[in-house]
Amino acid sequence: MAIRTILRTFKLLIFFVMMIIINISKIKSTVTEIKIESEVVTQNIEKFAVKNKAEIEKEIKLLLEKYLPKNGPGGSIAVFQDGEPLVKVSHGFENMQTKTPITENTRFDMASVSKHFTGAAILLLHQDKTINLTDEIMKLLPEFKHLKTKRPILIKDLVYMIEGFADYTELVPEGKEGTYTNEQDVKLVIEEPLNFPVGNKYDYSNTAYMLLALIVKRASNGLWSEFLSKRIFSPLNMEAHALDHKRDFEYVQGYKKAKGKYRPTREETTYSYGDGNVFLSINDFEKWEKSLIQNTILSKELLELAYTPGKLDSGKLTDYGFGMEVGKDKRGKFVEHTGGWEGTTTIIHRWLDQGISYAFFVNIDDFSTENITDRLDNIIFYSADLNKTEVEIEAEKAEKKMENEVSHLKFLSIS
Repeated sequence: MAIRTILRTFKLLIFFVMMIIINISKIKSTVTEIKIESEVVTQNIEKFAVKNKAEIEKEIKLLLEKYLPKNGPGGSIAVFQDGEPLVKVSHGFENMQTKTPITENTRFDMASVSKHFTGAAILLLHQDKTINLTDEIMKLLPEFKHLKTKRPILIKDLVYMIEGFADYTELVPEGKEGTYTNEQDVKLVIEEPLNFPVGNKYDYSNTAYMLLALIVKRASNGLWSEFLSKRIFSPLNMEAHALDHKRDFEYVQGYKKAKGKYRPTREETTYSYGDGNVFLSINDFEKWEKSLIQNTILSKELLELAYTPGKLDSGKLTDYGFGMEVGKDKRGKFVEHTGGWEGTTTIIHRWLDQGISYAFFVNIDDFSTENITDRLDNIIFYSADLNKTEVEIEAEKAEKKMENEVSHLKFLSIS
């Protein structure tokens, strides 16, 4: 009898231990599920609180005064929320000789930010079914028909900068910089071997967007500048210009610091375009920004495509879309682009998940925008710790409660 009692007691003890272990596993699983669910929900709905206009404007003014010269060249900056301007601040002179102040209507050379508009033009032609992104480039660029590659180079390869062409800006003969047209640039590129097999890697390419602009020109049976004006600038009442043959407009004087003084740069007019040569003001950019929110020019579907990074032949994603670098930070997904050319520095940035964007244009050569843009995050948004959603708070409470129960059961099992 004693042996049977001992065996029965031992079996019951094993049963209780197994039940405790099973319950602990279930609780751990529940905690994990709640944690994952809360993270997914939070990522989908989390919005970071934005400071009020007066606070943002005050801090930006102080920032510009700190990093831009006093009584010298300067810049113009705007912050937008869902396409509407929160703040617009300008500082410095567009022309130091005439002491003309920079305003929100001052027109800047966008430099490489121009790629943003060439990318938009390609999207519109794709939407019109005038071109297809999977078309071989030789369809509109027959100059490349004798090029031997492992596979045909497609229009989308140019868009995503995975085509491998040499940088045309480094091929123009010394002393001829700025005088070559896109057609002349193509002749230089044809003579150079590819830097890498098409589709093998992403490599930032001015050549790709110079060629895309030529595709826009030929596909539309007009000029690149005419297409941008007709399909983007004029419908939005922008006073922007694209330069591809003749400059008949004014824009800000650029400056470069030499021996402690700011001296005028340039200026020969550059006739290569697509990778640069769009000129606009902060007020112009406001109209473009609003159109992206309202899908006036680009549909929601086209924008999603624009903000989707390219893909290598290996399947690996790049970090470049249609004239925009694509990334992710603590505010979620963002797109941005920077530019610099002959006395101008530009940057545009959009936090897509937050509906917040900014544009910053400076008429100083090689200006380090990071001094200002790296601080804009904290100037625009309150600290992330102050922005936990109710879902996140409740999920954290549930997780803590579950963890306490797990600790309690572990204590019982040990006891």
